[in-house]
Amino acid sequence: MSEEQLSASGRLLLLMHNLCLVRPENSQNCYELSNTAKMPYDEVLRILEEHEAEGYVASLVDQSGTKRYYLTGLGMIKVGSSFT
Repeated sequence: MSEEQLSASGRLLLLMHNLCLVRPENSQNCYELSNTAKMPYDEVLRILEEHEAEGYVASLVDQSGTKRYYLTGLGMIKVGSSFT
C-alpha cells in the first residue's frame, strides 16, 4: 500500500513514525501535528483519541498542561504492517 492509499488515520500514524515521535520526550501536541499534517485540528484530535484507545498512541501532559502524543510499540507495528 502506498502513502496515498492510506486513510487520514493511517497517514497520521505514518507521519508520527516519520517524525520519530516514538518516545515521550519526542512527543508533539495536537496543534503541532495538525499543522505538520495539514489537517484540521478537530480531525487530528479525534484520530489521536481513537488511536490512544486502540493502543497505537500514548499521551502525556507536559509541565505547561498541554497534552502531547507519541507512537507506541503497537503503533509502530501498525505502521510497518501497512506496507507489507
